[in-house]
Amino acid sequence: MTNARQFLYEEVAQTVTSMIHDGTLPAGSRAPSLRALGKQLNVSVATVMQAYEELEKSGLLKVRPQSGFYVQAPAPSASTAPRWPSTTAAARKVLIGAHMNEVLDSARSPGVLNLSIANPAAELLPVKALSRSLKRVCASHADKGLDYAPIEGVLDLRTAIARRSAHLDHPVAVESVLITTGATEALSLCLRAVARAGDIIVVESPAYFAVLKMIESLGMLALEIDTDPVDGLRPADLAAVIERESVAAVVSVGTFNNPTGSVVPREAREQIVQMLAERNIPLIEDDIYGELYLGQHKPLPYKAFDQSGQVMTCSGFSKTIAPGYRVGWIVADRHMAELKDLKLISSSATPTLTQLVMAEFLADGRYDRHLTRLRRACLAQLQATRRAVHASFPPGTRISEPSGGYVLWIQLPRGMDANQLYRDAISENISITPGALFSSTGKFRNFLRLCAGQPFTDEIARGIARLGELARGQRPARNPIQ
Repeated sequence: MTNARQFLYEEVAQTVTSMIHDGTLPAGSRAPSLRALGKQLNVSVATVMQAYEELEKSGLLKVRPQSGFYVQAPAPSASTAPRWPSTTAAARKVLIGAHMNEVLDSARSPGVLNLSIANPAAELLPVKALSRSLKRVCASHADKGLDYAPIEGVLDLRTAIARRSAHLDHPVAVESVLITTGATEALSLCLRAVARAGDIIVVESPAYFAVLKMIESLGMLALEIDTDPVDGLRPADLAAVIERESVAAVVSVGTFNNPTGSVVPREAREQIVQMLAERNIPLIEDDIYGELYLGQHKPLPYKAFDQSGQVMTCSGFSKTIAPGYRVGWIVADRHMAELKDLKLISSSATPTLTQLVMAEFLADGRYDRHLTRLRRACLAQLQATRRAVHASFPPGTRISEPSGGYVLWIQLPRGMDANQLYRDAISENISITPGALFSSTGKFRNFLRLCAGQPFTDEIARGIARLGELARGQRPARNPIQ
């Protein structure tokens, strides 16, 4: 009974959240009365009240005595999206390893306010529910959990993942799903399946630094294409590159790019997939943030438009449910045989126990209920973080406004150095990710990424305020990090 009631008020809260996000309830407007919304949704006044109280906690609603609930003002819109000049795309070696390791290590140090690593906070994860799944699996499949899983993964989990694509025109077949040890292994296997040392890999610019590191470690060359801050990879720019270069593969985060938050429009995705299919160029899709959409609908992945089998979609549960479980997957067709061979020599199989737990958790709708809560938290955290940055950072700072995920891409005024800001901040136990890590050329020096995966607290507010003070008092570095 309790679980059903919880689910009901969460549904009401998600409905109101969607109305706020799509503009049905604009900032400053009065939310529907408890009685009116209860009648509209056929729920009790008490259920609506519980939903409104949760939305008040998350910062989306604010109660006015004797008046009711009102929609909180969104993050200020005075700062427009970050923007960067186009540069000539050229293939080059990647050299970011040492700086990337330094930033990641410092973020994990005790006592550091972590605003750099893109993970959800533990309190946002279904710890108790996963623990119950673990107990049930250990009770009923104790022997299976100790054995090797098949190379392609546990069948129940692969089936559950395939079922989540049932709404697509071309649903995913179970045979097209390969379970991996996190999305990082998924991306690495895909690169190794279709390219060799010295080959050219097209990446978006800015690009997720872990992909750049993979390209570096495999001896491949990265060719960066500047993206649109809102619409991501532009088909015309990609067409120009593949016409003049011999490209082995393209890597794209079409949905909620890390770090920009951009979303490639549907028409552009269709063009990109068709263009690459005509030239027999594989597309490696990183869809790790795809489930964290803040509107009413999830953008269709590139794979939804794939008729040739050249698209390989990589995803996982690390950004939504269990980073430490290290369960990811690849949806692929044409290259599945090569991927399975590489999986065998890389790690033999993904740990069986965590696969069984995830399959059990996905079996009865708990994952979707968890995602509803997580999306609501992400929206509130992004809005609160944007407001804090806008209030504290120097005039002229530009801030992304993503429609999914929980990272913000911030452009400091011209002449400022985010590497210097990183050094100043880490000396005060505040961790950020400098923008130079998101390019093989070291550009984006006046950019940084902030992560909003944690509930917005007074500590985070003070940390962002201090970052703003450090940025405002910055002087150009004499010997900036290269």
